[in-house]
Amino acid sequence: MKNSALGLMFLISLLWLNSCSKDKSQQIIGKWDVTWEARGNDFESFEPEQRVMNGKMRFKKNGIVEITAFGFEGCVFSADTLINEIHYDITENTLSFQEEPGKGGLDYHIAEFSKKKIELNLLEDIFLTLEK
Repeated sequence: MKNSALGLMFLISLLWLNSCSKDKSQQIIGKWDVTWEARGNDFESFEPEQRVMNGKMRFKKNGIVEITAFGFEGCVFSADTLINEIHYDITENTLSFQEEPGKGGLDYHIAEFSKKKIELNLLEDIFLTLEK
């Protein structure tokens, strides 16, 4: 009896996590304004405005995201505007950007997720804010 109750609780937990991921997969679809920000000791030598880059992301239902990042001279991220189309995958607490699906990539921790705002961080010093 105990094993079947534990098994049922485990199954319910898996289904709940899967539904949360699907919900996020649906909510992320669309156009977002994006701000990249570098924080931490490694970036202290840069002026505050050099540690921020703005851009746009458009998440599609087919698992592709179009990214436009508006770099500028002196920016820690890029001196030029970057335009790229890559794959993405979202789970309960990770948004992964990948050149090829399932082949590694950049995994961003989801710190906040709502219909209008998403906050992500990579390691301890790169932060992305997406807003609709």
